[in-house]
Amino acid sequence: MIKVFIVASELGNINRGYEASLKECFDNLRHSPNFDFFLFKGNGEQLEREFVIPNLSSSTSLAFKLGSFTRKGKDGARFVHELSYFPRLLVYLEKYKPHIIYLSGDKLAKLLFYWKNLRSLNYKIIFRNGGPMTPPYFYTDLVQHITPVHCQEAIEFGENPDKHLVLPTGFKILRDYCPPSSQEKIDLRKKLNLPLNKIILLSVAAIDRHHKRIDYLIREVHNFANKNIFLMVLGHQYPESKEIIKLGYQLFGEDNFMSKQLLHSEIGDYYQTADLFILTSLKEAFGRVYVEAMSYGLPCFSHDYESLAMYLEIMDTLEIFGKKVD
Repeated sequence: MIKVFIVASELGNINRGYEASLKECFDNLRHSPNFDFFLFKGNGEQLEREFVIPNLSSSTSLAFKLGSFTRKGKDGARFVHELSYFPRLLVYLEKYKPHIIYLSGDKLAKLLFYWKNLRSLNYKIIFRNGGPMTPPYFYTDLVQHITPVHCQEAIEFGENPDKHLVLPTGFKILRDYCPPSSQEKIDLRKKLNLPLNKIILLSVAAIDRHHKRIDYLIREVHNFANKNIFLMVLGHQYPESKEIIKLGYQLFGEDNFMSKQLLHSEIGDYYQTADLFILTSLKEAFGRVYVEAMSYGLPCFSHDYESLAMYLEIMDTLEIFGKKVD
């Protein structure tokens, strides 16, 4: 039996993005007859074959402060987080001796690579390039790219093509999804304490400045001539998020702005209340929120970047409301 570790070190602390993707991967593969799958997360409930490893989350102020000695912002905080996670993961490496380790954290992958060579171990590292990270990929045996552009970038850099494959993120999408009626939408807005007669513009993203540019989004929407817009920003919060959220309430007031951090299972109702979806990041490795928004029939606004071609292909085949999206 082949033993596979799926390592999602921030799962439980962060429940969006590649953390959610890795959890869904485990849930769908855990009963495979030829593999023993184990999930390693950063918080939550300890369940059968799901292990919680204590760590310093990258979302904490302490991680940001410690990380600032090596690099700035979330990158430094992630380095501190993965460094805090690694020693306790080694206990399970020694106990279960996996054949394959599947993960998205590049710093953790590098630590596992160095440990593998130091101890002459033979596990294979499969790196899911959800950052995306750039070459070289010396620290992994196989790289799963979730869009073709990053795979091509690696090959042009000089990487061995046999070490790289393109395998997009999978999604569970209801083919028979039916949008809520006008009355159902009103009822749902009432339930969630949202305005009934305004255009709800939804953004689902980590509330930061550098990547998702939520402060930019707030300022640009505030400059619209149409003041009947309610901006709803849902996503994971970091130490810098407080100032960004404060800016939203200062410019819009409580009647036209809302920001929350939700569980992955709670987000569906909010998609169904919205009229439009927007993401202001300049680049994404995949951007699962686009697919989520499209699955609920929402028009999407996005920056034009290379990976966007993937979504055009998805829209060409995705059936919503019984017909193809034009």
